[in-house]
Amino acid sequence: MGCTDSRGAGDDHVYSVPVSAARQGESEVRRHPKCINALAEFPDPETKTMQDVLYRAVSRYGNKPYLGTQRDVLVCIFSP
Repeated sequence: MGCTDSRGAGDDHVYSVPVSAARQGESEVRRHPKCINALAEFPDPETKTMQDVLYRAVSRYGNKPYLGTQRDVLVCIFSP
C-alpha cells in the first residue's frame, strides 16, 4: 500500500486517496474515499460504544469462526 495508488492490477476498488501533498521527508496523507474531509468517528450511526461494536459483530458474524480455526486439536490428559 505505502504512498502510491492502492489499486492492485485489474482492481477498480480504491482503498485510499491522497488528501495532502507530500512534505520533505514525509509521505502524503491518505484516507479512505468516504472519509476525505475527516476521520471516521463511528463505523455506522448506530455504533457508538465498544458494547455496540461487540453486539454488531455478534449479530453479523456470530456463526463464523473467531480468530481462525484448528483442524487437529491435541488433547493432553494428565493423570496423577
